[in-house]
Amino acid sequence: MSSIAEQWPGAQVIVVSHGGVIDSAWRAAMGVPLQVKREAELLNASINRVRVVEGRFELVAWGDVAHLSAE
Repeated sequence: MSSIAEQWPGAQVIVVSHGGVIDSAWRAAMGVPLQVKREAELLNASINRVRVVEGRFELVAWGDVAHLSAE
């Protein structure tokens, strides 16, 4: 994801991925090492928003599943 951010500076990019990459993005944004238990759930088909500012990941929104509502 870092290389994608470098290739598209200032752009909004959608990345579709599996849990390992999503977990790594959360850890980078929150500063949590792999040895520490993740406190946020990884929900299937959720929208997780991360931005990159000056090479650092920042969490914008996490675990949004509103689009999966039956309504």
